[in-house]
This record gives sequence, C-alpha cells and structure tokens, in this order.
Amino acid sequence: LVYDHAAWGLSASLDFTYYDKWCVDAEEDTWSGGGSTVADFSLTKSIKKFEDGGDLKLKLQIENLFDKDYSTKCAEWCMPGRSFYVGIQYTY
Repeated sequence: LVYDHAAWGLSASLDFTYYDKWCVDAEEDTWSGGGSTVADFSLTKSIKKFEDGGDLKLKLQIENLFDKDYSTKCAEWCMPGRSFYVGIQYTY
C-alpha cells in the first residue's frame, strides 16, 4: 500500500510479505517454520528540491513493524525483530 501527498512532500508505504511453511521431512510430510506475515513501514519527506531536478528526502523505515517472530531456514534461524532506520536520500 502506498500513499503520496505531493503538496506536503510526504510518501508512506506499508508492505506485507508472507513466508510460507517449508517441509522438514518429505517422507513423513512434516512441516515446520514459516507461515508468517511480516509488515514493513516507511515514511519519506521531501526536504529540498533542487533546480537540476534533484530531491533531498528524509526517510524513516521500520522493518518487522509488529515485531513478529519468524524463521526462513530449515536450521530454524530466527529473523531479526523490529528494526528502525533513519536516513537521507538524494534522487535526481
């Protein structure tokens, strides 16, 4: 899902990724891990537009928004919990 508000220079995005269950033992048809939906959120604010067409933006990103416990490997390695990122982005 994406929302853009051009007048305010804001853009918001909410993404969902589904991790399916994976088979551990094909002969016994036992399943483990996966089966989780993880949400990521980002918010971008334009802070300076340049004459050459460049755009300087402030970006906030939250991965695993709801701090869901999930794994994607047969070794049952857990994926990281909620992560926050803040940065500056320049596009031209």
